[in-house]
Amino acid sequence: MARIPKAKPGCLALNCKKKAEAKGLCQSHYYRLKKYGDPNIELGRVINEGQACAANECTSQSYVKGFCKKHYARLRKYGDANFEIKSPKGLYVGCKVKGCEKKHSSKGYCNIHYASFVKYGDPLITKQSRKRVQTQCLVEGCERKYSGLGYCSLHRTRFNKYGTPTPDIKHASAPGANLSNGVTKKCTTCGFLKPNSEFHTARKRPDKLSIYCKECTTAHGKARYANETKRKRILERGRLWRDRNPESDVRKHLLRKYGMTLEQYDDLFSKQNGVCALCGLPENTRRNKKTIGRERLAVDHCHDTGNIRGLLCFKCNTAVGSIGDDEASARRVVEYLASFKIDPKSRN
Repeated sequence: MARIPKAKPGCLALNCKKKAEAKGLCQSHYYRLKKYGDPNIELGRVINEGQACAANECTSQSYVKGFCKKHYARLRKYGDANFEIKSPKGLYVGCKVKGCEKKHSSKGYCNIHYASFVKYGDPLITKQSRKRVQTQCLVEGCERKYSGLGYCSLHRTRFNKYGTPTPDIKHASAPGANLSNGVTKKCTTCGFLKPNSEFHTARKRPDKLSIYCKECTTAHGKARYANETKRKRILERGRLWRDRNPESDVRKHLLRKYGMTLEQYDDLFSKQNGVCALCGLPENTRRNKKTIGRERLAVDHCHDTGNIRGLLCFKCNTAVGSIGDDEASARRVVEYLASFKIDPKSRN
């Protein structure tokens, strides 16, 4: 059976209705007993509610012992309510930011502006200003959108890396610089002037060419893959992206090799009712083990003109490619097979 706790008796001090904690007294009266020897001693307190602070040149309302909260804290800490707290740069009463009426915290700023000064290097970059006011990079001449720390993404990266948004970088180039002249372009890594064919395409660049040549891009990719940790991270990121975009590789392949979109392929596939245009059968050959379901029909095109003729299965597409898209060779194949054709009546 559970024991029922006994109710605590009341405090033995005069006119006290609190529960007893030690030696028959509540906490406050037990404290008076230990400090003054008498639990019923009356502690005097200056009653001056509504009066002004007794400190020099202070008009704030008194809080305790005739002083406001600020001067009472100085009285307890320094022994003098009129003690002047000085910072390394002089005496501050409030925040030195124009229009801010909050109390001084450190280096002439209040808590909010001092935190902004420490984090961003500028006391005016507050949370509210970054959300509503800050829309453009603080670097002079930069028209990019604000990203963080008062700068755009480019200057923010440089600030985090070099400690300043405008470092003296050896290979830094202004926006729009190092463009192709229509024939050649200079690689920013090796520094050699090379033909435009030696650069990969880059849609976001003004000249639609990468700033690195193919040779330097290959070397950079090999260096990244040499690191086992980076290689696993790159492969995992690519796998996750392909899982989210299963048709991306097919779109790139069709557009790069045949100049057709996936929608055009699907229209042609529907017109052929999903079967080979030559044998009239669906695709049965499985070439890729990772493919789920049936394989796609191959795109049959003319290697001379690039015109798309139709969709063929793997076997028919291989047969057409083996004879070299030559009609004369196709006729000879038909004549050859016809010469060995067996009459069903002759079997009897």
